[in-house]
Amino acid sequence: MIVVPIRVKIGLRPNGHADHPAWQQLPLVAAGLPSSPSLEQIDAEVRKHTLGSWHYDKTSGHAEHTIESPLGQQWGMLLVSRAFATEAMTAFPLLVTQMTQNECRDFWNTKAMIRVLDEEEDTAILNGLQARRALMVTLGASATSLAALDTRIVKALDPDDPEPGVRRNAMRRFATAQPRLNLMFHPTVLP
Repeated sequence: MIVVPIRVKIGLRPNGHADHPAWQQLPLVAAGLPSSPSLEQIDAEVRKHTLGSWHYDKTSGHAEHTIESPLGQQWGMLLVSRAFATEAMTAFPLLVTQMTQNECRDFWNTKAMIRVLDEEEDTAILNGLQARRALMVTLGASATSLAALDTRIVKALDPDDPEPGVRRNAMRRFATAQPRLNLMFHPTVLP
């Protein structure tokens, strides 16, 4: 899907739940729904026009108060079809704005994924390698066996090596996430 990133202002309902726009009001969503759709049916129909799901601002949620996001408000980003973006901006002009590719990248890196680690550690594997080495030393393993395990441990600690242990999180940074998601932007949002 060729996408347009949209930034969506999300308020709070009186019950404390997030108040997302009523996407079922969009003609292209409504066209695929029965007369009394369930929330699941609405969500399924919206997903036909989006790539992935919500990317929320993790620097300022509903409970924080900042100039950009007052208490009770949060920003979210969706990657949607051109038609969905156009209808959403028309139906909810105070809630939905179109973003450029650069704004999408900045939101991804500095808001949505800011709390995601650059590297993921499989502590079970790392602890297992450490325990195995300790046991081998205790049992008097040969220098050759220890050297082979040490090589494996070094590889496991390298986030760019395929050896299980520490992995680089490709989704943390937009530059590595974009090709992984096969993300292509509509020409109207290119820099």
